[in-house]
Formats: sequence, structure tokens, C-alpha cells
Amino acid sequence: MVIFNSAYLNDEFVVIDDRKEISKTYLKGWFTVDVVSSVPFGLINSGSSSADASKIQWASFEKIYRLLKLIKLLRILKIVKD
Repeated sequence: MVIFNSAYLNDEFVVIDDRKEISKTYLKGWFTVDVVSSVPFGLINSGSSSADASKIQWASFEKIYRLLKLIKLLRILKIVKD
């Protein structure tokens, strides 16, 4: 993964290039968003049962999924912009 090999600036504008520190920071921050947003829930949803309650639950879950994808996209755009 690219994130584990990318140095970053901390709050004091010091470059952090230690892989252990980079990994810790990533796992505490964006790792969950990246993992959830990379799961193909559209394929999983196509195999779900036809019960109405299940469809409503999936619909709300898909909204959260889209929000996470949007957050990831905004993060990427911020990195490209800098």
C-alpha cells in the first residue's frame, strides 16, 4: 500500500518517515475508511434476500458506504491539490 510508504508532516511540520510511525498513524486514522470503501457492497447486495426489512437496512448501509467513498475522494483531492 502506498500509505505505508509515504512520509507525512506532523503538527510541528516535522517530516515523519519512520515506517512504524506511519503505520500507526494510518491505522488509527484512515485505515477503516479505506477498507470499508473498498468493499464491493453492490455485488453483495444483489445476492440479498427480497425481504423489505433487509432492503431498508441495505439502503441505509449503502448511504453510509457512499459517504465513506466521498470522504476518501475528498481526501485524495486534498492530497493532489497540496
